[in-house]
Amino acid sequence: MTFATLNTRTFTDHLNWSIRLYKSGLRDIHIHVLGSLIEALEVTGGLAEGETTVQLSRWELAQRTGLSIQQVQRALSQLVGQGFIVRNQLTKKDGEVSRTLLTAKAVEAMGLQGGANLSGSAPPELVTLLIGESRSVIDAIVAAWNESTLPSEALIGGLRGGPKARAQIEFLLNARLDAHLQALNDAQEVVEAADAAESRGEYLLSLPNGEIVSLTATPFHASGNTPALRSVDMRFVRDTLSLLAIRQPEMVSAETLPRLVAEVAYSRSAGFVFRHDAAVAIRVLASCIAKPTWSRPRKIDSRWYQLAGSSVRSQVVRI
Repeated sequence: MTFATLNTRTFTDHLNWSIRLYKSGLRDIHIHVLGSLIEALEVTGGLAEGETTVQLSRWELAQRTGLSIQQVQRALSQLVGQGFIVRNQLTKKDGEVSRTLLTAKAVEAMGLQGGANLSGSAPPELVTLLIGESRSVIDAIVAAWNESTLPSEALIGGLRGGPKARAQIEFLLNARLDAHLQALNDAQEVVEAADAAESRGEYLLSLPNGEIVSLTATPFHASGNTPALRSVDMRFVRDTLSLLAIRQPEMVSAETLPRLVAEVAYSRSAGFVFRHDAAVAIRVLASCIAKPTWSRPRKIDSRWYQLAGSSVRSQVVRI
């Protein structure tokens, strides 16, 4: 006697699952093709064992799904474009069946566990080299790329792709690491340059276009100036303009800088954020200047703009 297996899935469960698939960008044609790929891997226990790659031709998928070969091809292309699978021929010759890498995104969308985790910034040329590798190996190499590190020699040595693939993967990972170290070195040089400039009373401001401009309060601090002018805090000006450059990058440029320096300096020394805590004043002032309704402070005079023009160093260093 044959007994039917009780389906404990409720209508609500099925509806929620269908909605989740739809929101993921999967339609019936995608679900049929993706389901067949996963089934081909799962039927042998490969999915549970950490395998990620299946080799089925478009004709085989058409036979399994009842779709035409053209529909299968369209579905595969769309699944590749949406990041559910990665598909590639090993030797690029006519008649060879492409290998398909199932991602964790695809497997989890179908309510299962497994597949390769490709989250992050791993480039296509690296991912293609990982087709056919186990889930643990792919996850480790992708994590190494994302973190700009190198995986263990044992892991690299155990790659299934052979010496050529290993050499290519090592080259890409080493290039990534070298670029990361160079970026760290460049950042350290910028920090050291900023520290040296501040020791001289100069404050470096990074403009949205990549230029670095030096600001100095020396013109404001001349003995003949008013107390408000002599109290200008150029660090505060620099920090406010840095925040403004993040919020409204189009407002901060070499051309607008003298005007902005004058108005920020005045607002802090004699204007409406005079009594605010510095951190609060920076946020409030940057927010106000970023609004379309911002205009020059009411009582500011031309002296502030003249001195601000002298406080912006003409030397511009590009990073």
